[in-house]
Amino acid sequence: MPSLKFKKNKKRRISAKKKRALRRKIFAYSGLLLVGLLLATFVQLSALESLNIRQISVKGNKELAWKVQNFLHEKIFSKNYYLFSPYNKLTLNESKLLAEALEAFPEIKSIEDRSANFAHFNLQIELRDPAFLYCKVEDEKKLCYFSDKDGFIFKKAKIDSSESPLPEIYLNEKFLKRKLKATLLQSQIANEYLEKVRYIVNNEKVKDLHFKEFHFFENGDLWVYSDTFYVKLRQDNVENINYLNFAIKNSYLNLDNLDYADLRFKSRIYYKEKQNKEDEAEE
Repeated sequence: MPSLKFKKNKKRRISAKKKRALRRKIFAYSGLLLVGLLLATFVQLSALESLNIRQISVKGNKELAWKVQNFLHEKIFSKNYYLFSPYNKLTLNESKLLAEALEAFPEIKSIEDRSANFAHFNLQIELRDPAFLYCKVEDEKKLCYFSDKDGFIFKKAKIDSSESPLPEIYLNEKFLKRKLKATLLQSQIANEYLEKVRYIVNNEKVKDLHFKEFHFFENGDLWVYSDTFYVKLRQDNVENINYLNFAIKNSYLNLDNLDYADLRFKSRIYYKEKQNKEDEAEE
């Protein structure tokens, strides 16, 4: 009797294993069938003419818009996915495509998709506004690049920087924030340096002196140049620029004959006149 019970239990176990195996096969085949149906549906949808991009238009700066349009046309219509249409809205990785366009054209701040339908890829570009010049000297030649208000370096300046009203920032390249290590473009001037430049440029007490060049040194110095003289400051204490206003008002300094003023020391101004005469003005 015990032996008979054991055989019946064994049969039940074998039967349960077969059922589980059968369920796994059904589940696997069903999954493959579902994937196949989805793939076939996706292929059919990608072939629909109504979902295909037939026109690309870019609005904004005319010259740059034309370049971006050609760039996107090459990216979209040069691909071949065999089963899928490369210029179908369903298969197009739009976010990646626009990110590549922004990287290829650093002077573009943003690209907005304003497409009203699948067939027309309608984009609006917004350019970066130059707020600073990042400059450096190579082989005794000055090279400058435009930077926006956030310090993002986006384009080489073809104009003579001496004729530009933008503040010129001289800073060792190793202190720049890098997005692409291979190029100076798409690097960024850190905000800690921009804040010091803004403080001086927008300071009502020295605004009329028209400081234009800002040279940051690794030892912590900041030398600020106007057209006729320059001022030595410490990067951690640019507020000392206000002593210059005090010295001018109290006739300590004659700007017409001033070579430089050293404001790196609290409540004390050292200066040098163009006749090489050194003196000291104390508040």
